[in-house]
Amino acid sequence: MDRMTAEQVRRNREARLGWDLYQGHRERVTQFLLRSAQPGQTLCVLGAGNCNDLDLQRLRQNFSLIHLIDLDAEALAVGCEQQGVASDPAIVQQGGIDVTNLASRLETWTPEQPIPAHAIQGALLDSMARPLPGLPTKQFDVVTSVGLLTQLIEMVLLSLGPQHPQLLEVLSSVRLRHLRLLLELTKPGGMAWLFVEVVSTTTCPELLQVPEATIWPVLKHAIDNHNFFTGANPAVINQIFHRDPELLRSIEKLECPPPWLWNFFSRTYAVCAFGARKAVG
Repeated sequence: MDRMTAEQVRRNREARLGWDLYQGHRERVTQFLLRSAQPGQTLCVLGAGNCNDLDLQRLRQNFSLIHLIDLDAEALAVGCEQQGVASDPAIVQQGGIDVTNLASRLETWTPEQPIPAHAIQGALLDSMARPLPGLPTKQFDVVTSVGLLTQLIEMVLLSLGPQHPQLLEVLSSVRLRHLRLLLELTKPGGMAWLFVEVVSTTTCPELLQVPEATIWPVLKHAIDNHNFFTGANPAVINQIFHRDPELLRSIEKLECPPPWLWNFFSRTYAVCAFGARKAVG
């Protein structure tokens, strides 16, 4: 097992018993997905992990087919077993899937060893142009990424280190590739949802001092002061959706519902969501 996969497996095992701590967050995510499709349609989840942020039994009542995709096959199996859907043939588990096309490169890069600029640029171009092996070839009515973007960014940080001169270039490429992938997997007229943690009470304790309905001013103040997880600035993500030519052609409408709080062990996270309706034709 490579170190990227090993790190993801370790984190999933740590969070495996946190089902109850996901309750409010899981309810929000599940509701957004349910209201985005008609009964009998299909769902694809990128970064499903332990499935703690998905109510699979409720989702299965609405969706006729659910694809769960993650780098960690063990987490998918355990999550489906815990929710009593492991034997459901309409819930397809696809583990061992690298949604960046960069995992093999990241595995060889280290903060201590300089990487030629042309090697990074070549890897980024290749990751954007080459189809992702193992992903479904079909499109889905609803596609979602649940907390996966920050995990992908952490993989890059683990590989390159925070001081690498091309860190932002690699992070930006991984983020853009991920947003495009959401729309690529979505049927015309379908809905793609991105759920991303922006900041936690570790660096923004003020989140605990206001009602959830009024957290946006606190979150905005944190963002204005560059207090957010690397690559997770919601204002920048919003700009990417509106400025990248490929995304702009694909999206008919972009929803940005109010953020919410997710209490998880010793931390509380502020979570933002983006819902993109894919254009028809």
